[in-house]
Amino acid sequence: MTVVIPFIYFLLLCIYFRVKHGRFDVPSFLALTYAVSAFFSIIAYNQDLNDYKYQMPVVHILPTAVYCGLLTITFIPFSRFRGEMIKEIERPKMWLFDALAYIFIATFFITIANLLPDIIDHAREGELLTLRNEIYNEDEIAEPKGIRYILALPTTLFSPCSPLMLVMYFYSVCFLEKRKIFNILLLLSSFTPVIPALLISGRTQITYWLLTFIACYLLFRPYIGKNLSKRIITIFIVLGAVVLAFFIAVTISRWKEADIIKNAVIIYAGEPYIDFCMFFDTLHTKHIHLQRLFPFTYYFILGYDTNLFAYREILYNETGIYANVFNTFLGDIMLDTGKTGMFIYTFLYATITCIALHRKDKSIMPFYQLPIYIICLLVPLEGLFFYSFHTVRMSYYIIETLIICILFRYRLKR
Repeated sequence: MTVVIPFIYFLLLCIYFRVKHGRFDVPSFLALTYAVSAFFSIIAYNQDLNDYKYQMPVVHILPTAVYCGLLTITFIPFSRFRGEMIKEIERPKMWLFDALAYIFIATFFITIANLLPDIIDHAREGELLTLRNEIYNEDEIAEPKGIRYILALPTTLFSPCSPLMLVMYFYSVCFLEKRKIFNILLLLSSFTPVIPALLISGRTQITYWLLTFIACYLLFRPYIGKNLSKRIITIFIVLGAVVLAFFIAVTISRWKEADIIKNAVIIYAGEPYIDFCMFFDTLHTKHIHLQRLFPFTYYFILGYDTNLFAYREILYNETGIYANVFNTFLGDIMLDTGKTGMFIYTFLYATITCIALHRKDKSIMPFYQLPIYIICLLVPLEGLFFYSFHTVRMSYYIIETLIICILFRYRLKR
């Protein structure tokens, strides 16, 4: 059956990367992540599980081949990166490293303080389903005002840098002789975008954090001693258990019955491939939308409303496709720009990423490449579900990453 092809393909690709690089590293993890999702796709498809507004589609060989092929192209830059050859990561400008760390740590505590009234209210209510439904009703989302609006600015500007905070945490524990409290606070700062997600009982930001944590661990694993590795794994297990408990609680609050909960988890993990195939077969439109590719430009320069709910209505009216499902970043790009646009985006992404991650000396990695590496990695890693760079918030992350890389790479001249 066609539905088993992605699972077999990505599992073999994971093994290939493992053999090629001599260890289980980031490319292997990417392939394994999509293999796991594809495994759940088999279950969802064979049991005819769906949570959609359409019947379970028939998966064909052409969209399956496109799915596997284009995803592989996005993995190639991280294989060509040859992380196993790196013997040294250059030391950064410590004044800049420390400044960023304290900005991120301060942002974490400001976020906690600013959201504390909401945290207390939601804890009293205790109805996760009610809280989750608020995010789907625009009229119930209140914008912060007064001092809370001012305090929300650091969160808006810096919380998207959570992946960079994780990179800095791992670099600090591996190469810098920082105090434990500093490293702990730096790790906590990476939770900044997770806190608002908890308030709306959202699961995606938490899943993103876990995936990014694993990817960063694999990137830095050669430089982590056995004792430190055990502590980091322990931290991950504890945090993972808490996250899993929350994930289950949200799912229970939404679905109630055990069988439905099990099916919901299977759908959550397995629908990206099935939805991609459905969109590939049914999408027939000449409309091109670029606001999700360039949200900053559309919102601040062209004055377009980037509200995702309204945009999905536009897509539905044009295509008849209900886009509020997981269909991978490729599916989102295809909905926005068509199949040709999806191919162009994939090849441009792979080319630009290969250029950005090129090193003259394969044994030495400049520190400024770390922020570039992680932001490029998020496209296929977070893209397992959807295109995660569609918000103005993520545009801040891109802009800030470019500025940070320039500051780390070049010396300021008087």
